[in-house]
Amino acid sequence: MAATQSFPARAEMLDTMPKGQYQCALPGDAAGEAWHPVEGMNFKIINASSYKAPGGARGTYLLTGKAFVFTNGPFSNMRFERTGDNLLRKIEPDGKPGRILCARSAR
Repeated sequence: MAATQSFPARAEMLDTMPKGQYQCALPGDAAGEAWHPVEGMNFKIINASSYKAPGGARGTYLLTGKAFVFTNGPFSNMRFERTGDNLLRKIEPDGKPGRILCARSAR
């Protein structure tokens, strides 16, 4: 009898983020700045599954459904949730959504 292989009931498709520069920031408040940039977290999606970090180091990422993870390079294992076409929310090490947002900038 041949062995059978089981698959998840619903596998997510691989996807990519739009190319461009992503600016990462913490939300501000009504009494001050709307956003507080987070130094060293900005990155650029340069092609289908590659990114460039500050300083020019490169790496790769994987996007499956809403789950975005840097798979190697300077941001390796950093996780996000895709919350819009051009928007990512950082997932903290405990698995909970964080406050840092990364949005594709127009420049």
